[in-house]
Amino acid sequence: MNKVISQLESLRTSVSESLVSDAADEAEAEAEYRHLLGEIGSTRTQVVSALTEAKNTLKSKETNLGI
Repeated sequence: MNKVISQLESLRTSVSESLVSDAADEAEAEAEYRHLLGEIGSTRTQVVSALTEAKNTLKSKETNLGI
């Protein structure tokens, strides 16, 4: 009987430690996800800006060529 109780207590401790570890891993993953979203937003802004600049340069060159 004591062996079963000891094993159950060990299992409870293990599960509790696992829950703490899982919570920490989830928080870390969420922070990384938010960081990546920020990088995606920044990259998108840069790409849109570069595209706008390229279009303006093209228009300017076409105007200079009389197209």
